Amino acid sequence: AERCVQLARAGGLLVSFDLNYRSKLWSAADAYLICEPFMAQADVIFMAIRDAHAVCGAAAEDSAESVCRQLHPRWPGATLVITRGSLGAVALDPQGTYFEQAAFPADEVERLGGGDAFSAGYLCGLLEGQEIPSSLRWGCAAAAFKYTLPGDLPLLDRSPVERLACATSPRSSSLER
Repeated sequence: AERCVQLARAGGLLVSFDLNYRSKLWSAADAYLICEPFMAQADVIFMAIRDAHAVCGAAAEDSAESVCRQLHPRWPGATLVITRGSLGAVALDPQGTYFEQAAFPADEVERLGGGDAFSAGYLCGLLEGQEIPSSLRWGCAAAAFKYTLPGDLPLLDRSPVERLACATSPRSSSLER
């Protein structure tokens, strides 16, 4: 993984890192120790709010914006993207600009894989040249569609995700598969 990051950096490629902590696999301290060097080299860091608390030591009572602002000095060159489940997602860019995106409502079948779908949607938007607010919407739209599918590997058709991401209001939008 270290070599992949080195090659990506040398090639001028975007590097993203998803802190996907699993307490059954290792301690929070070990996870931070191993993952922090990758986060330090990332352009985009994804993490669930629960991982910001458990692994990065953010206070549980802090707002998502406060958590972003606490963590930003650790990785000032990265956009920090924090998912918040049914509350949506937030981001803080390297300049310190904060963005928030509500979740899209979905008839939940299974949450497993929702974070990965979010990251894929966000990166899709980013790689297509979209700004952070639009990329957050793409991430939340992809996650919402994933929640309607069983299993953890969503095979999503771009068209309905795009329609949902481009809808005017997350709360008034409906999912169509």
